[in-house]
Amino acid sequence: MIGTSIAEENEWLNTKKYYCINEINEYPYGEYFNYKINNQDVIFYRCNVRKTSSSAAAQYMIDHFRNLCWNRYQL
Repeated sequence: MIGTSIAEENEWLNTKKYYCINEINEYPYGEYFNYKINNQDVIFYRCNVRKTSSSAAAQYMIDHFRNLCWNRYQL
């Protein structure tokens, strides 16, 4: 699984438009959506441009999706 952080609002809107995303999930720091690229799960998430907010958003996504990543790569 790959996580992609998007801070700027115009980039976020254009990313959703590019991938034709209609269903958006919310989390405490913004919005996110899942997408599959070349059979690889990718999570795009919107965060704030401030360092503290974007750091908290990144940590939330790591913690929230850790089990999905961990289970996939366990031997």
